[in-house]
Amino acid sequence: MWEGLYKLVTEVHNSIMPQLIENNVVGQNIRRYRQAANLNQEELAERVWGDPRRKGEVSVLENGKQVPTLAQLDKIAAALNIAAADLLTSVTNNDELARVPA
Repeated sequence: MWEGLYKLVTEVHNSIMPQLIENNVVGQNIRRYRQAANLNQEELAERVWGDPRRKGEVSVLENGKQVPTLAQLDKIAAALNIAAADLLTSVTNNDELARVPA
């Protein structure tokens, strides 16, 4: 069962990531949700990896220079108190960010 689920998730991830990478949707969303939560990159790094010195990794992801793994997406979403799917969808206006808890 888990093998089939993993395969499905991997296929979906691989099919949508090229478009998301090209448009840097994920990176832009990480930045938008981080700012909406009034966090700087150090604070997000502390929440995600337990080390504020890893703020450079946040910057790399936000600038689209690296694509987060599924595990990273999950950790970042948890740190921002949002669903991982929120990081994968285009945000069209700031009203969508208003619901983000600090």
